Amino acid sequence: MWQRFRESARRVIMLAQQEAAKKNSAFVESEHLLAGLLLEPGSIVTQIFNDLSIQPTTLQPSLPPQAVEDAKATEPSLLQRALKDARERDALLSPPEVEELGSHFKVDPQLVRQIESYVLRKLREQNNKPELALSAQAKQALEFAADEARRMRHNAISPEHLLVALLRQGDSDAARSLNEAGLDLKQARALVVRHVQAHDDQAD
Repeated sequence: MWQRFRESARRVIMLAQQEAAKKNSAFVESEHLLAGLLLEPGSIVTQIFNDLSIQPTTLQPSLPPQAVEDAKATEPSLLQRALKDARERDALLSPPEVEELGSHFKVDPQLVRQIESYVLRKLREQNNKPELALSAQAKQALEFAADEARRMRHNAISPEHLLVALLRQGDSDAARSLNEAGLDLKQARALVVRHVQAHDDQAD
């Protein structure tokens, strides 16, 4: 099933694991998945929250407001994309990529190499850390997300499908937080379909 998750959805799960670790939780729970959604910038989930004037801090009071603001302000950059490509092939940036980044940011290419080396080292260290296991409820949320993507006839599982999945779990802390903020399951499904369609239309 993992191959069906978009990179953005996998990043949400990774952020959820980090939140669970910060709170010394034994497992990744539904509320950690919600925290991961709040920390993933530029997603359809963010657009849905904006549509409904839902403030992230009302959904996750324990999440530092600055962390939310930092995440919202962070968009994929030229440097991030290049480093992502390097991580995926587990190799250093090519000389043309280094020159392009140096020219774009108006810095010495050698500085780009130093930043790249540092980031890749940190990524490898992170990859070597044991990952927290998902609770039964969190596993169910991922299964629901896969089911929602299938129902909507979407090819891949994205953060917005995780949002709907959390709402399907009416007895979870995450679902209660979302309901109290003014978002219900039927409404979320309709908004996801609308935003995905709008995104596809723009892509065409």
